Amino acid sequence: MIVDFRRKESSPPSPLVIDGRTVEIVQHFKFLGSTISSNLTWELNVVNIVKKALQRLYF
Repeated sequence: MIVDFRRKESSPPSPLVIDGRTVEIVQHFKFLGSTISSNLTWELNVVNIVKKALQRLYF
């Protein structure tokens, strides 16, 4: 995941290549059970935790 701290939308970042492979740009991903979003808010993580809790409570 590439975190971009620029406030304005500008041209897309140039591709990041590590060991000859291009790193995919994604909006969010799971890491150690937490959902990390590209805007670095907890909203998506909380939604996923609530969804999982409701499933376990049979709602």
